[in-house]
Amino acid sequence: MNNPVDPARGSSVSLDVAHSSRLIGSSPFSQFTRFIGEGSIYRPVGGSVLALHARGGIVFAPRLVLNGGASNFVPPEQRFYAGGPNDVRGFRRNELGPLVYVVNEADVTEGPGGVAEVQEEDVRIAATGGNTLVVANAEFRVPSPVFSSQVRFAAFVDGG
Repeated sequence: MNNPVDPARGSSVSLDVAHSSRLIGSSPFSQFTRFIGEGSIYRPVGGSVLALHARGGIVFAPRLVLNGGASNFVPPEQRFYAGGPNDVRGFRRNELGPLVYVVNEADVTEGPGGVAEVQEEDVRIAATGGNTLVVANAEFRVPSPVFSSQVRFAAFVDGG
């Protein structure tokens, strides 16, 4: 890329692999292999810039048998999260993907017909993350008519 802060041309590609297993001393509950690939392309279009970015990942974990049930356990910090101002705009940080809604028992009231009711402001959202991730962004940056070297307008499309 021609500029690490505000690139106008060039590209970048990265691949990240993380592995945790009993062979290297990891706990049985922290075994996984995680792959993340990322790529960006910046192309000048007249005085504007077209920026394309994609990121994808997958994490594998062995099946664990706990209390008679089997599941794959991936530590929360190794799971994938999406959403937020630098990712998929329009979603709050980490809220694009699996979520859990948490409510204090004291905030639950009984409504008509014995149906439990909760006020929206009493619900807390907690992201649980996922085992796969795909995010893509396209952005068209145009210099503003005033202070064109410092200020730009952007039209964008994000998906994940």
